[in-house]
Amino acid sequence: MNSWIKNRKLRRLLKKQIVNSPPELNKFIADLKKCDYSVIQSIGVLCKKLHIGLNESRDIVLNSPSWIHDKDRIIDLNNKAWETLKQEADEVKLNDDGTESLVFNVKENEK
Repeated sequence: MNSWIKNRKLRRLLKKQIVNSPPELNKFIADLKKCDYSVIQSIGVLCKKLHIGLNESRDIVLNSPSWIHDKDRIIDLNNKAWETLKQEADEVKLNDDGTESLVFNVKENEK
């Protein structure tokens, strides 16, 4: 698809109102992928359009027919990146809900 047509289609797609129903969401995600949107970009769009959290949006995108075949690979990559960041963090905090937060102390001269 030529870039002018793809950009025009993407602008229309991003303006479109969507309903939080599996068939409509799956089509919307498939259309985003056809416009070369990545998993991360698709998750961000769903968060904004549906006013939902990151985890819910990630689950919807990764379980969609467009991305399900890459789900395990994406989750594995995400976990490896998290473990690497944990090693570099100055502090790892355990939140009340059992999740972890990473703290990076950045000094003024390191920016």
